[in-house]
Amino acid sequence: MTSSLPSVKDQPSYLIPEWTKLEAGIELAPLIPLAKREGNCKKPIYQMHKWWARRLGVNFRYLLLSATSGSNIHEKTLWRRFFKSDSKLGITVLDPFMGGGTSIVEATKLGAKTIGIDLDPLAWFIVCKQISEFDEKEFLICWDSVQQDIANKIRSYYLTQVKGKFADVIYYFWVELIPCESCGHVFEGHINYLLYSKKKDNGIGPNRLGFCRKCHKLHALSAGEKFINCSCGEQTNVEKGNLHLGKYTCPNCHNEAHLNKLPNSRLPLQTRLFAVEYIDPNSGVRAYKKADKWDKDLYKKASADLEQLWEDLPIPIQDIPVIGRTDPRPVSLGYKKYHELFNNRQLLCLALILQKLIKVDNPIHRELLLLAFSDSLACNNRFCSYAFGYQKLTPLFGLHAFRRISRPVEGNVWGAAMGRGSFSSCVEKVIRGKRFSANSFEYMYKGGEPKRIETCESAQATIVNDIRSLSESDGQAAYLKIADSRDLFWLPEKSVDMVLTDPPYYDNLAYSELADFYFVWLKDYVQWGMNQNAASSPILDSLFVRKHDDKEHQKYTDGLARAFSGCRKAIKDEGIMVFTYHHSNRKAWESLTLALRYADFRVTNCFPVLAEGKSGFHSDSGNLKWDIVFVCRPGIKETNPIFKPGPAKRWLESRLNKWEIKAQSGSADFGPLDKRSLAFGLTTSYLTNCKVTNDEAIEILQHLEEKIPIRH
Repeated sequence: MTSSLPSVKDQPSYLIPEWTKLEAGIELAPLIPLAKREGNCKKPIYQMHKWWARRLGVNFRYLLLSATSGSNIHEKTLWRRFFKSDSKLGITVLDPFMGGGTSIVEATKLGAKTIGIDLDPLAWFIVCKQISEFDEKEFLICWDSVQQDIANKIRSYYLTQVKGKFADVIYYFWVELIPCESCGHVFEGHINYLLYSKKKDNGIGPNRLGFCRKCHKLHALSAGEKFINCSCGEQTNVEKGNLHLGKYTCPNCHNEAHLNKLPNSRLPLQTRLFAVEYIDPNSGVRAYKKADKWDKDLYKKASADLEQLWEDLPIPIQDIPVIGRTDPRPVSLGYKKYHELFNNRQLLCLALILQKLIKVDNPIHRELLLLAFSDSLACNNRFCSYAFGYQKLTPLFGLHAFRRISRPVEGNVWGAAMGRGSFSSCVEKVIRGKRFSANSFEYMYKGGEPKRIETCESAQATIVNDIRSLSESDGQAAYLKIADSRDLFWLPEKSVDMVLTDPPYYDNLAYSELADFYFVWLKDYVQWGMNQNAASSPILDSLFVRKHDDKEHQKYTDGLARAFSGCRKAIKDEGIMVFTYHHSNRKAWESLTLALRYADFRVTNCFPVLAEGKSGFHSDSGNLKWDIVFVCRPGIKETNPIFKPGPAKRWLESRLNKWEIKAQSGSADFGPLDKRSLAFGLTTSYLTNCKVTNDEAIEILQHLEEKIPIRH
C-alpha cells in the first residue's frame, strides 16, 4: 500500500498507485450534490449534441482523480485537486465504448492522453468536435457569413400576421386527423382542448388557454374553468378530448377503437394546423392565435417551394431500416423513409440550411456547424410535442423513442427570440461548449449554494491519426476511432494505464437505432476518418440484446467478454479498469460476471454513484437512478478462497447496508431497484474474488434473485 501522494506542485505526473483511493474507499456525500446539479443541467460541452444516457462529468472526474491518488490521501486534498488540479495526470486512458465522450473529455481536461473507440459513427463525430481545437474568432466570422446568406430566407417561412403587422412565429400547433373505421368520419385527435395550462403563474397572459373544438377560437380560462361556450355555437369541455391512452372515441358514431388497430393504408395520419404561438410585435411577449388563412397559405407556399427545389436539395431519401429494430416505430406508424419524419416546411428549411453548410470552405467550421445542424433535428420533426405546463417544446428522444404525438408542434427552424431547439440556438450551444472546452469550470457547494470555480483546464486536444504517434505527441492528444470494441487486439500491448468506460447495459438502449436519425443527414458531408460507405448506423452490429432469448443473451455475453479481453491485453500490469453499469435484470449481471471472469479481471471495489437528476430520464421512482462503479485490476488471483454461502451473504449484506446509508446521507433517493442493482453488482464483485465455476456463479446470482431479500 502506497502512502499519500506528495504535494501537487512537487508531483510532475500521476501514475496508478499500488492501492488507490478508489479501492480503499470513497465518501459519497460531497459528490452527490454535484451529481444532482449536473444530472439536471449538463456542462456546456455535453450539450453540444444529443447522446443517450451520457454519464456525468463530475463522477468521471472524481473517478479519475481517485484512481490516480494513493489510498491514504486526505479527502480535503482530493477535493482540492478536484477544483484546482494544476498538474497533469500523465497517464493514457482508454474508453472502448466512448459514446458521448464523458471519459475522453474529463481525462483530457486532467492532462491524460486518451484513446476513444465506438462502433457508432455519430458518437465518434460528437467526441471529435467536443475536444477538437477551436478558433472562436474565425468561427464567428464564418457563422456571421452563413447568417447573412440564409437566415432571412428561412425566417420568411415562420411569420404570421397580427393586426396588419408581421410577427415571428415561435411554434405552430398541428393535430392528427383520425379516420373512424366504423363510420368513415375523419376528426381531430385531441387528448384535451387546452393549448396550455401553466405550472406557475409568470404574470404574462392567462394561466390556462383553451380552444373551441369546432372552430379553434382561443379562450382564456380561469383556474378550474372547464367549459367554453364559443361564439360559433359550440360548447367544449376543455378537459375531455376524444383520445385517451391511444384509444379514440369517434364524435360522430361514438365508436371506440385503438389507434394501433388502424390499417397501414391509413398511415401515416394526416395533420391539420390549428393554432400559432408568436412574439407580439408591440409588447415582445409570447402570444397565441387561431391559425388563419394566411398561416395556412404560407405552409402551402413552403410545400410548393419544396416540390420545385426537391431535386437540388440534400434530403435523406433512404428507407428507415427495418431488420434488427427493437422498436417497430416509426415504421409501424406509417413512416417508411427518413424524410417523411418531417413536414414539408421543416424539410425545406433544414435542407436549405444544410445546402449552405456543406459549401463552407473551412472543414473545421463546416463540421462544427454540421454538428449544430444535426442537433437541431431533434426539435424540428413530426415527433415533437408541447409541454403545456411549461409552454415549451419537448423534443424527439426526450423518452428515448419515436413516440406517437397526437398534437405535433412545429418549431421555428431558424429560431426566434423565444423557442427551443432552433438551428441558431444549437449553433450558440456549440459555441458555449467550445468555450467550455477551452476554459472549463466546476461547481462547488458552499452553504448549500453553488459557486462556479474556474479550473483553468482545457478539454481541447490534438487528434492524431496513428495510435503509434499518441505517446510521442506533446501536450494533450487523443486517438479516436470508429471500430468494434469486440476486436481491440490491434491496440498496442500493455500501453494503457487506465480503462474508464460505460459499456452498453444489456437491453437498455439501442443507441445506433436512434443515432441513425441523425446519421443519414450527415453521412455524405463529414470527413469520417475511415472508409465510411455505410448507408445507415450499425444497427445489427451493436452490442445489444434485441430480444430475450438464449442466443441473444450469449451473443451479448461473448461480445462483452471479448471487449474486456481486448482491454486486458492493452492495460499495463499495474493498470486499473473502472466502469459503470446498472440493471435490474439478473441476466444482465450474469453476462457481466462471466465477461469479467473470462477476461481475467478481479473487482477490487464496487460502489454506487448518483447518475440522474430530478429531470433525468430515470427520474421516476420506479427507475434506476444510481450507477454501480466497478474498480478492477488485471489478473484473477490463484489464491482466491472457495465460495461459501454464509460468509458471502454476510459480506453482501454489510456492504449493502453501508452504501445505502452513505447514499441517503446526501439526501438522495436510493430506491428498491437501486438496491437490487447494487446487490447484483456486489455479488458480481465477490464472484471475481473466489473460486467458483461459471455454472456455480449463475446459480449464485439466481439464488440472490430468489432468496436474498431486497428491502423496499
